[in-house]
Amino acid sequence: MSNSLTLTRRNCGQYIEKNMELPQNCRSISAETFFNRPDIRSVVFPYEMEQIGNKAFQGCSRLSRIELPEHLQKLGIGVFSGRLFYSMQVRVSKPIQGFRSLMK
Repeated sequence: MSNSLTLTRRNCGQYIEKNMELPQNCRSISAETFFNRPDIRSVVFPYEMEQIGNKAFQGCSRLSRIELPEHLQKLGIGVFSGRLFYSMQVRVSKPIQGFRSLMK
């Protein structure tokens, strides 16, 4: 897809909301894109999201609900680190490379 979007710290501002729904053309999120954003509570990823970079949501201390998309192929290290996982819902529809490093 020629108009696919990679979110970075520089272009993510317009998408930051308490309950975020990322645009359908977003295919990847770069490392530390949403670093230390305690205002984010939930994230809806587009169906065809392929990759989430290292520590992309590190420090999002109030993030409590995510559903990882079916097309996701790779999760970076510590994507959601700094988050208390006993109170977070994570749904996964298939095995994903890097899933075990989700909280490191």
